[in-house]
Amino acid sequence: MKTLVLALMALPMLAFGQEIMLDKKTIDLGALTQETNAAANELVAIKRTAKTPKKVVLKFKMNYMEKKCVEFETKQEDIPEFTQVVCVPGLAGQHDCEEKVYAGLFNAKTVCVKEGLVRKTLSEELKLDFGGAVALSPSATELFQINIKQKTIMSDDFELAGKALDAASLYEVKKSAFGNTLKFKAK
Repeated sequence: MKTLVLALMALPMLAFGQEIMLDKKTIDLGALTQETNAAANELVAIKRTAKTPKKVVLKFKMNYMEKKCVEFETKQEDIPEFTQVVCVPGLAGQHDCEEKVYAGLFNAKTVCVKEGLVRKTLSEELKLDFGGAVALSPSATELFQINIKQKTIMSDDFELAGKALDAASLYEVKKSAFGNTLKFKAK
């Protein structure tokens, strides 16, 4: 029975991968997992201690697709010879006019012949605000889960959500209306 309980307790750690210790003001998560160029949907387990700063910035990179030209061709544009009557002001309000002949021109021009998708990488920041969190004793820890979910691979927009997994208090985790900030507030 003890083995079953221990296995069930370890299950969340396996599902979310490695825990990120919040021991610095800025932490680089690197690139989010995006298998076969699919939209990102990353679960990150974070551990808060008494030494965790009130505000922490998580940096990450995410891929997205953008429609762009993927094949170009250089075309030559021919401008044929042409004539034009050119006039310049003369004496007593008259104009002196003469017919001029202009030689033909060749103008090289690069044009798009095929559009497709190009993979781009976006560097982004997620701010964690623990200003409303409970004070922790020196040996206490809290475990939270953050979800970074890209809307589609064709977009650089993403949604944020968070929840407490193992905490000293009940928490309300809200996304700020301004920017990419998650606020952790003890109830």
